[in-house]
Amino acid sequence: MVHAAMGNPSLDDDLGEALEASIDLEHSSDLATNRAYLACALRAAGRLDESLTAAERAHEVLSIVDYMGFAALAAIEVAASLVAIGDSAGARRHVEIAAGRLDHENAYHHVRHAMVVAECDRRDGRLSQAISGLRGLREEVASESSNLQIAMYCRAFPHLLGMFATALGSDQLPVHMLRMILPEYAERSLEAAMGWMDQAEWERLGVRLLGAEQFEQLKHRSGKPLCHVRMFGGLEVTIGQKVLGERDWGKRKARLLFAMIAARRGADVPREQILDQLWPDLEPERARNNFYVVWSTMKAALTPEGETPGRTCPYVESFRGRCRITRSAVRMDLDDLETAMVDLKAAEEATDIEAVLDALRRISAAYRGDFLPGDVYEECFGPLRDSYRFDFLSAMSRGAAKLIALGEPAEALVFARRGLQVDSTREDLYQLALRAHIDSGQRSAAIETFLQCRSQLVDELGLDPSAETIALYEEILAMEERTDFDSAGLAG
Repeated sequence: MVHAAMGNPSLDDDLGEALEASIDLEHSSDLATNRAYLACALRAAGRLDESLTAAERAHEVLSIVDYMGFAALAAIEVAASLVAIGDSAGARRHVEIAAGRLDHENAYHHVRHAMVVAECDRRDGRLSQAISGLRGLREEVASESSNLQIAMYCRAFPHLLGMFATALGSDQLPVHMLRMILPEYAERSLEAAMGWMDQAEWERLGVRLLGAEQFEQLKHRSGKPLCHVRMFGGLEVTIGQKVLGERDWGKRKARLLFAMIAARRGADVPREQILDQLWPDLEPERARNNFYVVWSTMKAALTPEGETPGRTCPYVESFRGRCRITRSAVRMDLDDLETAMVDLKAAEEATDIEAVLDALRRISAAYRGDFLPGDVYEECFGPLRDSYRFDFLSAMSRGAAKLIALGEPAEALVFARRGLQVDSTREDLYQLALRAHIDSGQRSAAIETFLQCRSQLVDELGLDPSAETIALYEEILAMEERTDFDSAGLAG
């Protein structure tokens, strides 16, 4: 295993001898456990089919005779090899098997189990949940007793290191563990995490992994900075230090084309769909010719400074009639919002005040305004715009209600008002603001909020406040009367 950790090419000979020794001595349990370790080493080396075979053979023996609690390890290794070949469903079945056999005192097995679950979650689109699951390993990571197994798993699953860094902080990852990942695997981890990790955290991780000089070489060797895309409040594309202006796009439809494929967040967009949207009245051949011109213009606009315009563009791809952005090279506010939405739901279910506040702040920061507003985007993005607006307002409403229930009316008021900035006719948000005022003892402010509510409803919708809102107002008035009475009593 030491040779495997060092990337020694004699992996087969070293572990093969260990297996042969177990066979010769007729130690079937030792043979099975060695095969479990072999599975980990083979998977880290990229030999996935062999890894799965070794893990399954170990599991066959240890599921019958659980030698020193290694049945759980074998099940975890089968799960890890299954997820490595893309079978998340099969991996989760073996994760459940392992969970039923885990010894709560065996931290090594718990670490492997948590890593497999995290990778399954990530591949199933639950990145925030994956990161959250790794936070429970803080003490075990700090102890450095699991350096080798974490490093070997990070080699097999490049995104895993970025998830650890996000969960625990890059500075909290032991330097000895980072060195065990080895430079070639470290670069894969950095490339995998580049598309979704916080830029500053990613750079700290890069320096700790490779050293400042080699990390800079990696960035220069790639030759291109990340492309940052904001779509809420208007399209804003930043590459390095350059913010693309309207003139940089060359053609209006070049900007619109980029918005169309960026909005799909890395999913393929059929070229025919683009042609139908941008040139619905043209013959197919003319529409395709127009597409090629606009595609080239768009690539030229996206070319990083110092590069030949249009020659190399790492941010968009077109292959066999399908177009998409390159997820590893593009950071988007859409992803920030979606991740924060998922985190808010989890925080609400856990009744975690700090997590609720953090998620709400991130949602508020990401949603700078409606999704791609303006005439140029009106027809293409109307449904998406309405959907994101609804999701944002619902998040503000749910979050404010949760904070009130958790005894944080002042914080709840912030997010109720934030929602009203986007839609000043949402009566449910006015009701939450009123309740927050009442719980905070802000009677004058509550009356002012009620008057604003009534004015907006009447002027914009031609409606009077509902019975629920009137009841809150009467509660506010009752508070005033009670306060005046109490004050008079004290004065007497």
